[in-house]
Amino acid sequence: MSRQVEIERSFRGNPGDGSDLEFRPIKTSDVPLLTPVFKKHGNALRDFLRDYEWSSTWDFKTAATFVNDAWSAEFPNFTYLFLKGKQVVGLGQLGSHNGSLYDVQIVLWVNPDHQGHGYGRRIGATLRKVALEIWGFNSFSWI
Repeated sequence: MSRQVEIERSFRGNPGDGSDLEFRPIKTSDVPLLTPVFKKHGNALRDFLRDYEWSSTWDFKTAATFVNDAWSAEFPNFTYLFLKGKQVVGLGQLGSHNGSLYDVQIVLWVNPDHQGHGYGRRIGATLRKVALEIWGFNSFSWI
């Protein structure tokens, strides 16, 4: 099994190739970073954030609600933030699939400001590796 730090290194790419990408679990201190992104792209986030019907009218408080819910979610639900420097490239979630503790679904969102650069493919591949190699799930489905 891999460790998360090894998967993060592979996500970042090769040193010197200009890809300073990183990913990490979401944390409560991400609210100020995510609020402007959520305000700008609330409608584009609607599919990713199905449970947040008000996602087109984000403010600091609603962003904090999302981040706190994601941060405090119970196993097997995890939310990861994908960054290039301090820019939010995307979000990815692993979540229970059909109530199973052995199978998860992957949901991802790529910031429209960063689409068309292959980030979605890299985020998906990273989430797949995390699900299968870090957490040891038997299978995953993709949304």
